[in-house]
Amino acid sequence: MTFIDTGFLFALISTRDEHHERVVEVFRTFKGLSLADTLLTTNHVVAETITLTRKIGHPERRRSAKVSMLRS
Repeated sequence: MTFIDTGFLFALISTRDEHHERVVEVFRTFKGLSLADTLLTTNHVVAETITLTRKIGHPERRRSAKVSMLRS
């Protein structure tokens, strides 16, 4: 069982993260395995990753977040 933290998840989805390529390499080693039986994380890590992505991860996401806030 491998615990996945925010840094790993963020680097996995953000091509701008300095560790993105290495994390993708590591993630590929799980190919063919049951991710539910191999990886572990928490709802807090997922929430933190979403927040981080909305704030700095993707320009499109930041723009969407701003539009959503303006509409509220």
